[in-house]
Amino acid sequence: MKLKIKYALNKISTFIIFLSVIVIFIHFLYTFDLIRRQQSLNKEIGKFILTLLDERVNALNDDDTFINIDIIISVSDYFDLEYMAEVLVFESGSGKILYPIGVMEDYVNQDIINKTRAGLEGTIDLKDRFGYFIQYKKLGITFIVYAYKSDLYFYRNQLIYIVIGLLVVFSIILFIIDRRVRKKLRIVLNKMKICFESAFIKGKLLEAIEPQDASEIDDVLESYNQMVLKAGDVFKSMESRTSVLFQQRDNLKKIISLYKKYVRNETVLKISEKNISDLVSRRQNISSLSIELVNFLRPIDELYPQVITGELSSLHAFLKNEAMNNGGIINFSYGYFINVVYGVPTPDEISFSHALEGSKSLLRWIGERNSSEKNISGVKWEVKMGLSFGAAVTGTVGDSYVVLGNVVEESMKMLDFAKYYGVPIVTSSLDRLESLEGVKYRKLDYIIEKTEKERHKKVITKYF
Repeated sequence: MKLKIKYALNKISTFIIFLSVIVIFIHFLYTFDLIRRQQSLNKEIGKFILTLLDERVNALNDDDTFINIDIIISVSDYFDLEYMAEVLVFESGSGKILYPIGVMEDYVNQDIINKTRAGLEGTIDLKDRFGYFIQYKKLGITFIVYAYKSDLYFYRNQLIYIVIGLLVVFSIILFIIDRRVRKKLRIVLNKMKICFESAFIKGKLLEAIEPQDASEIDDVLESYNQMVLKAGDVFKSMESRTSVLFQQRDNLKKIISLYKKYVRNETVLKISEKNISDLVSRRQNISSLSIELVNFLRPIDELYPQVITGELSSLHAFLKNEAMNNGGIINFSYGYFINVVYGVPTPDEISFSHALEGSKSLLRWIGERNSSEKNISGVKWEVKMGLSFGAAVTGTVGDSYVVLGNVVEESMKMLDFAKYYGVPIVTSSLDRLESLEGVKYRKLDYIIEKTEKERHKKVITKYF
């Protein structure tokens, strides 16, 4: 049996040598003197284009650049559309391409310019093409008639492919002759088929096949069994990677949500697998600071829209930067009303202190703005703020990372009290103020907060 296989392989080797000789013969027969003849044709076409172009330019006797360009395009189009030659036209000085139009590059590369400056005309040889160039001094242009090297050998390559196809067919025929090996292979193939059906239909892993009493196909069985082992390792690795990818996808969604919530790129880059859990939905203590420009709407009808939006943009930029540097985000806003929360997404035990500093920074910033050239509108802003501390729900809603809860509503109530009592800042978190050192405050009033079950007495406080 082995002798028959070796005999068949010897016949294949002999046939390969024969076909190789044919391929070499085709190559030399087809390519002999081909480049010289094509180059001669390029030269003749180039001379003809020069003559035709010169006649049209002299007939019009017009120095209009656009008319001359139209002539160049029309002459080049004629040879290009008739499949007589490939034509490239460009300005001799700048290298700007005039034809063909609509190409990706606006200028020819420096290599072409250098090679065409050797004389008024001559041959040019590039990596992918060769041709003949002629400079037309009257219009200051150079045109190249060229042919692609790949197109030049197209028919030769087709003949070679046919010969190679014959080689493949002949090899298949020789292998089919050996019926004994084919019968033994059929047994193994059937077993492989059963294994693959179990894998693809029932979702099981491929199983190895026991060795057969046929030395001719031992290599096939060994290769198959090795493939089974590798496939098992690959599927296990893919299962683990798929799980990791799904986790990374969820993490990426959370990062994008936080980024959309006015967080700068530097903050997003700090989020890793270790602290990505901060973006999950949770209940945590936060500090909410509600801010309103109370006198903003009064002159709004008298100002330019660009002035209004420009000044508000500077306010938002300041608050966004200040909140980010102190562990907070802009929760929501509509123009002159902004809600900033501190202690999110990463919980912060001193978020209330950060909110105090943020409110004071805003007062200083507005004071500087009112008395500086930043006050383009001429309106001195007056700001009122309400601050509260408590538990809130944080998490992703839709495409946004938001903070929800009574503590946010409480800060807006304190804002109303600030406007009512005519003070800049009011808070209901007296216990938090008392726990901080160096903070000056004054009690404004007592309020009774009614709920469905009971009443709560609160102290509203002004701090400064």
